[in-house]
Amino acid sequence: MTIRTGRGTASATNQYFGKTTQYVWNNTGDTARLVNSRGAVTHRCTYTKALSGMKYC
Repeated sequence: MTIRTGRGTASATNQYFGKTTQYVWNNTGDTARLVNSRGAVTHRCTYTKALSGMKYC
């Protein structure tokens, strides 16, 4: 599953936030969390620098 911040059509392998005009990620470091329907964090991914523009977790 790839979770993207921009717009697109959801599929079995891609989901989208739909953000186009607001900044979502911090260039000096950020953490993304995947949360289930009960509010429990099921996965966490952190990066510390925006080197290539992408982080795979």
